[in-house]
Amino acid sequence: MTPTELRNLGDKHGRGWQTRLARAVPVDVRTVRRYLSGKVAIRPVIAMRIRQVFAEWLKSKKSER
Repeated sequence: MTPTELRNLGDKHGRGWQTRLARAVPVDVRTVRRYLSGKVAIRPVIAMRIRQVFAEWLKSKKSER
């Protein structure tokens, strides 16, 4: 997962997504910011968890409708 991909996925989830993602993964919110800046590479296992979290969020948004 690239920083751009992470940003594109996250931006679909509105304000505060970085903090919510950090709690869900779990990692420190500063780590999420480092992923976004490209200072820290997103390990494959973390990328898989991030995708899982975003998928869960989308599923819960759809069920709220």
